[in-house]
Amino acid sequence: MFERPPQPEAPRVPTAVYPPVCVIVLNRNGEDDVLECLASVFACSYPDFRVVLVDNASEDASLERVRGWVAGARVSCSGRDAGQAVRPQTLEEIGIDEAGDLDAGGGKWGRDTSQWPCLTLIRSSANLGFAGGHNLGIRMALEAEFAFVLLLNSDVVVARGFLDPLVEEAHETDVGACGPLVLVHSDPERVWQAGARVNPGRGWVESMGRNCKADDFDGIPREVDALVGCAVLLKTSAIRQVGLIDTDYFLYLEESDWFVRARKLGWRALLVPASKVLHKENALSVQAKWGYSSYYFARNRLYLIQKNYPAYLPLALAWSIRYGLLNNILKRRWSLLAMSVKGIRDFLTRKVGKCDALRHGGPAFPGFMIFSIDYKPQTGGIAEHAHRIALGLGRYGVPVCVLAPKRGGYKEFDSRQPFRTYRVPAWPGIDWLLYLLYAFYLVVKLRIGVIYCATSHPCGSICRMLRLLVYFRYTITIHAHEVVYGGRGWRQTIKKFLKPLQIGVIGAADRVFAVSDFTRRALVAGGVVESKAITVPNGIDLDDLVSAPRDPRILSKLGLRGRQVILTVARLDIHKGHDTVIRALPAILAEVPDAVYVIAGEGPMRHELEELSIACGVSDRVVFTGHIPRPQILALYEASSVFAMISRIENGSAEGFGIVFLEAGAFSKPVVGGRSGGIPDAVADGRSGLLVDPLSPEEVARAIFRILTDPDLAAALGKAGYLRVASQFTWDKAVGMILTSLESP
Repeated sequence: MFERPPQPEAPRVPTAVYPPVCVIVLNRNGEDDVLECLASVFACSYPDFRVVLVDNASEDASLERVRGWVAGARVSCSGRDAGQAVRPQTLEEIGIDEAGDLDAGGGKWGRDTSQWPCLTLIRSSANLGFAGGHNLGIRMALEAEFAFVLLLNSDVVVARGFLDPLVEEAHETDVGACGPLVLVHSDPERVWQAGARVNPGRGWVESMGRNCKADDFDGIPREVDALVGCAVLLKTSAIRQVGLIDTDYFLYLEESDWFVRARKLGWRALLVPASKVLHKENALSVQAKWGYSSYYFARNRLYLIQKNYPAYLPLALAWSIRYGLLNNILKRRWSLLAMSVKGIRDFLTRKVGKCDALRHGGPAFPGFMIFSIDYKPQTGGIAEHAHRIALGLGRYGVPVCVLAPKRGGYKEFDSRQPFRTYRVPAWPGIDWLLYLLYAFYLVVKLRIGVIYCATSHPCGSICRMLRLLVYFRYTITIHAHEVVYGGRGWRQTIKKFLKPLQIGVIGAADRVFAVSDFTRRALVAGGVVESKAITVPNGIDLDDLVSAPRDPRILSKLGLRGRQVILTVARLDIHKGHDTVIRALPAILAEVPDAVYVIAGEGPMRHELEELSIACGVSDRVVFTGHIPRPQILALYEASSVFAMISRIENGSAEGFGIVFLEAGAFSKPVVGGRSGGIPDAVADGRSGLLVDPLSPEEVARAIFRILTDPDLAAALGKAGYLRVASQFTWDKAVGMILTSLESP
């Protein structure tokens, strides 16, 4: 149903009766997120809770999808089928009258919480912000006999036993709130936030535990200054004493203000690591951080200090000028500077609440330029990567352009893109100078704030030179071949000789994106500052891939119908491991006589592989397709029984990630991969596929044989692979991680 992080056995509440909990889910344009959130809540093991969904004037199809889901419609959320999820049995809706009060008539919402419907929907006709939206549900809960109120944002997914540890710890007399360990949805082993520390001297609320490993926490509750508002359990007796959430903030730091006020009244806040939830970084939240949040943070941090620590206000104002103004000037982030200035000015003129002058659906971004010497219509992984990042940035509302070389068919391709592509003549010897001149012109003309380099050389090298003339931020994406220096031959000798220069170029970048943890570790070992190196896995466009046209004629042409097809889609290079599969094939055929090995691709190793298949006596069971069109490749994916690419590290080459594993997963195909390079990031061993020793034909044969002879195992691996791709490996997630990483200087 829904993948969640591994959970310890949830401690049970040591009382005879479970106190009732009102779960308030706040939604604003979370069409997919809200369904996944609700499905996880209703699967919760805690026996006594009711859910109130507060919709903050959503402009998408959120409400229609929720109503359809409750009514029994088969719907999907975040690429997953939610049709089999635990559904609420009853849904009642409440509007808001002209005075802004809840119109909760009919006696369904009395003091007896057992009479409440499973799901209550509150429809707000205006966006009331975090505080205003949650306060609608809190007021209803306070009028009933709920002991606790759980606040959830719709971009959170909870584990089955997450609520029990929170309620158990909240029984302590002076505990007013408990919060779970909040993990990153796309990387459940990484912490998004573990409470917060209030620093009145700087006028700031500092997140704790960011990017730590979940295993670093021992499970013992610890006291914190504040908890993150996306998931927090509040005691109703504390709310009655402290009061509701302050709506003057509208957005950001309002929950911190509540915790500061509660602390002054003697209420403690506890982080409970035994409870875990997953938090998403979706397009809207990332846009907010890049845009209008600069306004609200600049204004609200000063409001927080003035209200609770007035003696620190001059110091907090000085820090606001230092970070909100001077830092943006130095980084030439003019749009963010303007919002910070407006936030400070509105604080000084006592303007609070929602700022109607801001676009709360999509702010102004700094301009991005994708710089790649490998770019479509040229084929290849880097060309596809650069193009998909450009498309993803556009979907996030980022002004983006592309700088790339002129290749055959580029005019027709560029005419179909939603952004401008600037092409440079590919003249050997002087092309780097042309790139430098074009890049300088575009940075100045278009006010480019960030250049995204798809490769370290020459793109990163040119950006490093260009920054001597004009300031911008640049990032470099590293795949694998850039940081693997072994092997023989003159190319590898030159590569090792130039290693210090290459590491210098990479290390000078503002951020370095590694497509796998393997690549990131190699970067850090090579001398790149660890805080700069960030793992951003490759992705695929699942909808595009599944709906793309197939050409099944290739199956008849190659005689594959009715056969057990072992498929590899890869360039015929020495490190891809085609030879290992061929050596394993005799053992496979001894048990599965109708198997056939299809190699889709072309490359320098073809003749050697053909000779090897003859030597192994399996030439009639190895099919070389050569270069074939994409629709035929998709037909091969669909017809295959197992996908195998047994890549290894050899002669300075390694598999940085392996997008083909994701493509196979999109077709629900089990996969077998070599345990080397970045493949363990693409293949979850034992879950979405099997990892093997890439130098052992015997181990490869056993893994492929297991899948071909065990339909249940093949189906389970294929299904898990599809769910993993849909939830973790999309280009939108990759772009969201890139934008999030660029928030800090």
